[in-house]
Amino acid sequence: MKVFAAGVSEDGEIAYFEIQIVPIFGEKDLITGYIGESLVDSTLLALTLYRIRKNDWNQKFHIHFSNSEIFKNGPSAGLAIYVKLVFLNSLNKYTALITGELDLHGRVIEVGGISQKYELYLHENMFNKFLAPIDNFFEGMEGTYIQHIDDINWEGMEWN
Repeated sequence: MKVFAAGVSEDGEIAYFEIQIVPIFGEKDLITGYIGESLVDSTLLALTLYRIRKNDWNQKFHIHFSNSEIFKNGPSAGLAIYVKLVFLNSLNKYTALITGELDLHGRVIEVGGISQKYELYLHENMFNKFLAPIDNFFEGMEGTYIQHIDDINWEGMEWN
């Protein structure tokens, strides 16, 4: 599964970037890309939620945020990072644009810039799935909207 997150810059421009993850041997996780502290925090939170659910604290990952031309920051990539970890080597038929902040209880929190992110999903032919917080849903929007990470049918991956 290819997972992308979208960000809105301070001047209102929208851009997307791929979240790339590979398992590694080592003592600590690696987080690379042109990113800020808030995105690092979101990455660590997603890793914690993943490890709690998998009960695996030994596996380490290299997590890279592509598109080095743009600075990436903010909490809205947390859900995308988590989904990429869960589906690391599966569901290759999906190319998803995902947005949503997470908390340590697995709740998916409303994010800003949803209109721009949804428009990006609609106009970029590469995306075939859109996942966002339920609190960002507006009538007529396609995609899957959740309030908790447990709301996704992980086994069947039945996204609307």
